[in-house]
Amino acid sequence: MSSVNFAIPDFCSLIPLGSLRQSRVVLAACLGVMAGFGSLFVYTFSVFVKPLAAEFGWSREAISGGFAIAAVTLGLCSPLLGRWIDRVGPRRIILVCMTVYVCAIASLSLLRFGLWQFYVTCFVLGVVGNGAAHLAYSQHGTSNRS
Repeated sequence: MSSVNFAIPDFCSLIPLGSLRQSRVVLAACLGVMAGFGSLFVYTFSVFVKPLAAEFGWSREAISGGFAIAAVTLGLCSPLLGRWIDRVGPRRIILVCMTVYVCAIASLSLLRFGLWQFYVTCFVLGVVGNGAAHLAYSQHGTSNRS
């Protein structure tokens, strides 16, 4: 009987990290993309529809309207945000947008006043969504103002 030898590749040698600054930028971008609009809000929204309906008595359609507000706002604000990233540089935009984004996500835990508060929060998430997502991070390595 012949034995099969499996070679374990050295994955660390495949990742050209360069300097320590580049490593920090890559790590920050990975963490930012994992917690950004696409990963956190879009992919987990459907998990919260039933609990929101049960807690506040809102219909599923009304809750999904919040997602629609965020998606439409994101689409309308993306060209302006892209232009802003080109002018100012991605680092400042990511910092501002990620701060507002985190505060808006945290404010969802404080919903008390009605559906309008949920809609306003979804609107804010849509405005800063791409500044806290892939769009801004993809420009970080190409900008001289970062």
